[in-house]
Amino acid sequence: MAIFESFPMKNLVLLMSMLAAAAACTEIVVQPLQSDDPVVDGGGRTEFDASLPVPHENLETIGSGGVHTCTVLTDRTVKCWGDNSWGQLGDGTTHQRLTSVLVEGLDQVQEIVAGARHSCALLFDRTVSCWGNNGSGQLGDGTTDDRLRPVAVSELSDVVQISAGGDHTCARTSEGLVRCWGGNASGQLGDGTTERRSKPAAVATISGARDVAAGWNYTCAVDSLGSVKCWGERERSTDGGPSVNDLVPVSRDEFSGATQVAAGASFLCVRSGDSVRCVDHPGTSFGGLAGELPGVEKVYSKGSHACALMLNRSVVCWGANDFGQLGDGTQAEHADPFEVPGLSAVVALSVGGFHSCAVLDTGRRVCWGYPLSGFGNGTALSFTEPVQVQTLGPVLELSAGPRHSCARTLDGGVKCWGSNLNTEIGTASPDQVAFPQAVDDIASAISLSASTYGEIDLERTCVAQADGTVRCWGNHTYIRQLGSITDAVAVATGLHHVCVLRSSHRVTCRELGTMHDESWDDPWQGDAAAQQWEDVKSIASNRGGACALLGSGKVRCYGVFYDSPDGVRLSDPTIDIPGVDQVTQIAMGRDHTCALSAGTVKCWGDNHEGQLGLTAKVYGPVEVPGIVDAAQIAAGGSGTCAIRTDGRVVCWGGDAPFHPSWEPDSNHAPMEVPSLRGLHSIAIGGGHGCGLRNTGTVECWGWNSDGQIGVGIPTSSPTTVLGLP
Repeated sequence: MAIFESFPMKNLVLLMSMLAAAAACTEIVVQPLQSDDPVVDGGGRTEFDASLPVPHENLETIGSGGVHTCTVLTDRTVKCWGDNSWGQLGDGTTHQRLTSVLVEGLDQVQEIVAGARHSCALLFDRTVSCWGNNGSGQLGDGTTDDRLRPVAVSELSDVVQISAGGDHTCARTSEGLVRCWGGNASGQLGDGTTERRSKPAAVATISGARDVAAGWNYTCAVDSLGSVKCWGERERSTDGGPSVNDLVPVSRDEFSGATQVAAGASFLCVRSGDSVRCVDHPGTSFGGLAGELPGVEKVYSKGSHACALMLNRSVVCWGANDFGQLGDGTQAEHADPFEVPGLSAVVALSVGGFHSCAVLDTGRRVCWGYPLSGFGNGTALSFTEPVQVQTLGPVLELSAGPRHSCARTLDGGVKCWGSNLNTEIGTASPDQVAFPQAVDDIASAISLSASTYGEIDLERTCVAQADGTVRCWGNHTYIRQLGSITDAVAVATGLHHVCVLRSSHRVTCRELGTMHDESWDDPWQGDAAAQQWEDVKSIASNRGGACALLGSGKVRCYGVFYDSPDGVRLSDPTIDIPGVDQVTQIAMGRDHTCALSAGTVKCWGDNHEGQLGLTAKVYGPVEVPGIVDAAQIAAGGSGTCAIRTDGRVVCWGGDAPFHPSWEPDSNHAPMEVPSLRGLHSIAIGGGHGCGLRNTGTVECWGWNSDGQIGVGIPTSSPTTVLGLP
């Protein structure tokens, strides 16, 4: 079982805006640079001043940003990978890249740094170029326009060190001056104001600087006397009120004799000689170090954890460990420093917001933690654009569960991938399946259904077969034929039940609490509700019940506990759903139902995440606004989509992050998703989706914590970044 628990989708957007994403170990094998290469501190900070120590003569450069990573190659060009929503990869596009791409028009690079959504490079001529998000002016080109390719920072020269924070950037010159630009809401530029600057501004009262570190929203520097001065956020609010900020540098008198500083979100760490002291950033949950840490060559911090490269070439880390960023194979936080297991002969270290990286004396690099948007090896925790699932063959039907996906293939087989904690993939092990795997003993499937809502021990998959039998797996039970039915033509799986459409156009539903019970006599909850339906064309299930599309074009449901405005019980299986006529397709999410009729879509049920296409609280069927030409619909979890007659796709609700701006709790209005254009059908799971094209190929997107995208799983084992020399 992976150490990383499933992460709520509503937190995805929050993480996308933070410092760095974390990740399973990633090993980078690259060619060494020359002996004059600078050292990178990995939290967006670099240093190449000859007066400061360089850990190793064969040091490559890597910069870890919010959800992207960049590295300098031996020919002094740069390659990047990961999230590219703001052009921070510098390849002239905004396409997410799972493997490295070359930054256009950039060479003669000494060092690379990465902020939350932007990247900057220090060139041999001591100028600086930046690219990516520029909403706060953090690119320094005099504008606030995002740049898909590098642009020169204006009015800046003779730079010997650069450092990138959340939305601001700083540079130290050979004369010891510090200049900063970008966001300044907390005073992190140090110019005495809170006005953002799109060009470098001099930091007040700083001279003779030997080191500078840009944190999330504050900045610190070491002066020629070894004093530490900081500006920007001094104390974070813990009650929702304003933070306490310093608009100009303020001395941190608790430190003296400093040679290096690291500005983390939770820690301020200072090295004096070979000892490190860390104090907490007021308002955060960690309390720094109880005492001094001796034997340190360099200390690093960016997010809520810190690491130190020791003189004996080992690495010690402490602090938050939500995503495994401490490298101990757990998610348990550590208040005290501990040695990262299995690391030796380390020559450089890099610490991001939720991940850490080390350079070994062999030139290899290993990383640990959890990145959201690409490891550089073709896998990611989240995909904001569809990626093709390989090794499937021609596919006829898709179904997506909360954490797994399945496909019915042309030859009658079924392949599944993703979470297997409840045997929903149909095998004994492992707990996660990275790529499509054939389900044993399924060779003539004609209908496929994965439960649309999952709770621990209740996720499952079912198929109807050509011989009329039904087989299910999941709920810690391997593949079993359920009951004695031999005339099934379709199947729909819910949370506690499964419904079967029979060749007689009647429906039988049964509770699945007793998977080993061979009897099929008991109706669902004993009320024989679905057995009252006649002339049924198709069926659908969710966690609370089921619905049937009748030959008359009407819809009937049971167990869907939402009333219409006029008081009609929509859960009465003998009553047609009011206001829903001439229906050609029905689809059910976790707690909502939608019906397609003459190009329009009507939905009813829960609307907490906008799955009905409206902001208002409604119960009875309501027409989704702006859709008059729908050809297909899909629902799952709390998400809904419609494929229009011209091939365009619109989606709404909360359980499918189709692009970086997707906000799970506020997408009430249908939003067009250009990257999904031309799909034949869609299946939505609990935070991910899959689409079937007319060619029979499958593409998936969204959350990939358990491998449900089908292109690999983030793991804690080293993997090679593709596309690098």
